[in-house]
Amino acid sequence: MSGADIMSLNFKSLKELSYDFSLLYIEDDSDIRESTASIFEHLFHTLGVAEDGKDGLNQYIDYYTKNSKYFDIIISDIQMPQLNGIGLSKAILEINENQKIIIISAHNDSDYLEELKSMKIEAYIQKPLSSQEMLEALYNICTSIKSQ
Repeated sequence: MSGADIMSLNFKSLKELSYDFSLLYIEDDSDIRESTASIFEHLFHTLGVAEDGKDGLNQYIDYYTKNSKYFDIIISDIQMPQLNGIGLSKAILEINENQKIIIISAHNDSDYLEELKSMKIEAYIQKPLSSQEMLEALYNICTSIKSQ
C-alpha cells in the first residue's frame, strides 16, 4: 500500500481486513478504556479488555487455554499499576515471540522507545491517540498477519 493509500485509509477498509482477528486491549484509565474498546469491538471478531498489565497477562493466558491460540494483536498502555506495558510485553513475548504488540503512552520517553525497539514492538503511539495513526498501525499488522 502506498503512502497516499495509507493516508486515505478509513475505518471500513480496516474492518474488512481486521474482522477475522482477535485483539486484547489493556488500558488502566476506565474512561479511555471504555470509549476505545467500543471502537475496537466493531473492528475485531474477538475483543478482550483488561484494566492493567496483570489482568491483561491473565486474560492472554486464559484465552490461549480456552482457544488453543493466542490473541492476534495486543494493544497496551505503557504506564499501568501492577504490571506496566514493558513488563507485560516482555512476559507475553516470552510466551509467544511472534506476538504483534502496539504500545500506547501519554509520555514521549526515549528510554522506553529504545527498549521497545529492542523488543520488536510493532508500533508506539502517543496519547492522545490519533485515529489515523492507529488505523495505519492496525492495517499494517493485519496485512502482515494475513500474508503469513
